[in-house]
Amino acid sequence: MSSRSKVFFIMISLVMISVSSIGDKAVLLLQYERSRVLQGELWRIFTSHLTHTSLNHLLLNLFGLLFIFLIWGSRLSPLKWMVSIACCMLGISIGHLLFFPHLDWYRGFSGVLHGMIVIGLISEIKRGNKFYLIGLIAVITKLLVEQVFGPLEPTNHFIKTPIITSAHLCGAITGVIVTYIFQNKKIQLLVSKLF
Repeated sequence: MSSRSKVFFIMISLVMISVSSIGDKAVLLLQYERSRVLQGELWRIFTSHLTHTSLNHLLLNLFGLLFIFLIWGSRLSPLKWMVSIACCMLGISIGHLLFFPHLDWYRGFSGVLHGMIVIGLISEIKRGNKFYLIGLIAVITKLLVEQVFGPLEPTNHFIKTPIITSAHLCGAITGVIVTYIFQNKKIQLLVSKLF
């Protein structure tokens, strides 16, 4: 992991830890709540992914983030990771609003992690590392199993709250879209002109 990636990982971790320590009443103002988002509380689209239901939930997501950064942290610049994370947050929340209207509230970073994993895997495959196809197939299989049979019971028990598998699905789909955007030459040219 490069030094810039380490700093970025530490920053994200500290933000999530800080949000988790502000107290449950304050967290209620940040979590995804469908009715509140539709009433104009748009910050929840992003802040909900920084909130957690328990210490175990937070630790599991921090461990996942560390795992991703140890493998792929230096593959993208901190700016691209920041854009990727923001896009995954946006994609998950919009996906919930459009396709999962029964979901009243949501907390957690696991959907973003699924998006980041997909970005890492596809990027490796595009570089010619075909071994990562196994990882991509494993992620797709996991997502399909979750959608058909529901989440793994040990994880539900560990974090002491139901897992919202739709977040994993929306995050992974957003990861595919983000990877396409990063690797599209026309989009890269447009972005380089803008910045």
